[in-house]
This record gives sequence, structure tokens and C-alpha cells, in this order.
Amino acid sequence: MAAADHLILVPKKRQPGETRPYATIEQLIDRVQSYSGRHAQAARRAVLDIRQGAESRPETILRLHMMRAGLPEPELNVDIFSESGTFLGRGDSLFRDFRVIAEYDGEQHRTDSVQYNRDMLRIEGFIRNKWMPIRVRKGQLFGDPMAAVARVEAALRDAGWRP
Repeated sequence: MAAADHLILVPKKRQPGETRPYATIEQLIDRVQSYSGRHAQAARRAVLDIRQGAESRPETILRLHMMRAGLPEPELNVDIFSESGTFLGRGDSLFRDFRVIAEYDGEQHRTDSVQYNRDMLRIEGFIRNKWMPIRVRKGQLFGDPMAAVARVEAALRDAGWRP
């Protein structure tokens, strides 16, 4: 699924020479629908989970775990602004109605001091503006993903979400 999300991604910030998206969702769906080989049924089910906006494999994996656990579907990589219109940052998985953000923090968020400081200020801005960021690290996402989902679910429930 992460590969499909990568193929259809329309980057928010284009790099020089950027040629994405490599395909549209519609093109992938058409190709899967016309496929009749091995695992065609599984491919038809999987294509329903493709979403625009995931910028990394871990973001897709976290989204799929959350959705399969019955959480509401998040908006992906959305710009977040204060009430006065100040840009606060972009949230990986945004549950707007509940002001919860699920963030995947890769290793560069810990090992690069410039990135770490930028993240710290962004997270503080979210919190000051009444957003609840839930940060998920590699060890949890790939070691105990349901613990990560439970943390997001707890924040959603605290904010009034009911399944």
C-alpha cells in the first residue's frame, strides 16, 4: 500500500526535477480492475486503501493500522494554522474535528539537531493552539503498532470521539 501511496503522491514541496505523481488513483484502480492474474482479488481490495497525501511508508502504515482498528480516517499532511491565521506546521495524520494529530517521527527527527529543534517548536505551537500531537516512533510503529493506535485512540476519546 505504501508503494501505491508513493506512486500517486502530489508533493506539497516539489524538488527540482520532481516528476511525481507517477500515476493517478484512477490509473491504479483501472489497472487493478483489468488484472486477472494471481492475487487479483487481494489487489482489488488493497486499491481501496490508497490515499493521497502520505509522504512516507511509515505514515501509510500508521494510517492503515489506525483505520483497521476502527478509528476515523485522518486527513493526511495538512497545513495547520492558529485562529489568527499563523502557520503552525503540517500534521501527518490530522483528526480535525477532535484536534488530534498523529505524527510519525523518523530517525532524522531525533538525530538531526536542526530538525529536532524545528519539531520541538512546531509541537509546542500545536499544543499552545489546543491541538494534541501524538508522536509515534519507529520502535513502536514496527514493534507494537497497536500500542501506538491505542495512544491515538485515547487522545480521540479524550476529545469526545465515540466509535
